[in-house]
Amino acid sequence: MWQSGIGARVFAQKQTSFHTINQEWDAYRIWQRSGVKGRTVVHFGKHMPVKEMGQGDLEKLFKEDSHLKKPGKKVLTNDNYLYAALRSNYIRRIFGIVPDSEWPKIKDMLAARSLFTVNDAGASTWMDGLPLHSGRLAKLPKIDEPVILNFSADYFVDKDTSARAVAEQLKKSGIDFDLVTITSPATKKPGYERATTEIKKLRSLLAKDK
Repeated sequence: MWQSGIGARVFAQKQTSFHTINQEWDAYRIWQRSGVKGRTVVHFGKHMPVKEMGQGDLEKLFKEDSHLKKPGKKVLTNDNYLYAALRSNYIRRIFGIVPDSEWPKIKDMLAARSLFTVNDAGASTWMDGLPLHSGRLAKLPKIDEPVILNFSADYFVDKDTSARAVAEQLKKSGIDFDLVTITSPATKKPGYERATTEIKKLRSLLAKDK
């Protein structure tokens, strides 16, 4: 399912760049300014921010893009920025990685939707003709091109996740990457202190691998 059509793909600079952001939707701005096109993103988080946007918001977004302006919060949110990136052709396919503890309920929820194909490897569907997959870290397949890594802080809240496990699985799956966006926790809710610690470890581990 993951063999998509060949199109124009623009990768980031040769040296891998790391970006720590305060809001998840700022990842869209980073990708915009990096000039990437038609990329594959591996998104780590408890939710998939692909909420569809209305035509009016999309037109406003594309107008802002044409002038390289920073999109406003009224257009982009933490729930829709991956959808916006799909429609803007910054990315063309998404692999969503959720914590193991979250997967059983997500799997059951997606299995109840006729648009998803669910099996041991994860859940797959198409959005606006582009492939979207959700699953566990251990099932991350080898991807035949450098990817964008995108981390939501909530991925590391659960104790069954760790920066080391992510780094090891990326290496095991042969994942190459040239652009990394990491959302820094902006809350003191339970578990986010742990997430802050794991995110610091993550950046260090990923930098060593490059």
